[in-house]
Amino acid sequence: MIYKVGLDPCVEVPRRVSDDLCQTGYIPVMGTINDHPFQSTLVPVGSWRHRLYISAELRKEARVGLGDLITVVLDYDDKEQDLPTPAALIEALAKHPQAKTKYDAYPASRRGEILTYFNSLKQPETLNRHIGQLIALLETDDA
Repeated sequence: MIYKVGLDPCVEVPRRVSDDLCQTGYIPVMGTINDHPFQSTLVPVGSWRHRLYISAELRKEARVGLGDLITVVLDYDDKEQDLPTPAALIEALAKHPQAKTKYDAYPASRRGEILTYFNSLKQPETLNRHIGQLIALLETDDA
């Protein structure tokens, strides 16, 4: 069932699925939601468990919403995603070498999630605000 964690709609991934993928951390996946194909990344939530966040665009395409029971089929996605990097992100990373180093060290699947999200933003102000938040996060010791 689709529910919200904070502001983000998601579904829990059964423990046996996380176990079958034999990975911790972010896991790139492809699959279907109610027979609608998608690519995404499973997000770790601790104790070898994962969560699948479902974007507004994907919910619209798959015609599902909060509270809906859905059928999700997952498979590990070992293909590198080729996503465009917004010019504003390139410029921000160029101005912040420490942040760029940490960003470049992220797994490809995590960078893909960030780029997918940034590319979905419609307003330049929103994109710039989120880029600023990412740079601030990357410049902390926690990133």
